[in-house]
Amino acid sequence: MAVPVFSTWNVRTSVPVTVTANVPKTKANGQHAGTLTIEQKATTNEAGRIGAVTVPSLQVQVSYSVTGQQKLSLKVLGLQYFDTEEGLPFVIALNATNDGNVNATPTLKVRLST
Repeated sequence: MAVPVFSTWNVRTSVPVTVTANVPKTKANGQHAGTLTIEQKATTNEAGRIGAVTVPSLQVQVSYSVTGQQKLSLKVLGLQYFDTEEGLPFVIALNATNDGNVNATPTLKVRLST
């Protein structure tokens, strides 16, 4: 989400910039990456001006760590499988509720035997 921050800097001036990010409460612990875009605000149109306004921007790759109490809790409420035939996919439906505080990414391992 873009958050507009307005300030004026002189050319060839070093300016410290503090960035505060609001990390979703469901973001899992660990290292994550993203992109920070810094963009110059376009000037307003002046009467009689013709042409385009070039707006320089800068993209910075950032990484951050998420730490805290992580609760993993996925309750399986139902599992259903459907008849199939050779050459067709084996379809499984899983109904579950995430009671944890992070996004659930369940992995289903199936062993088929004849």
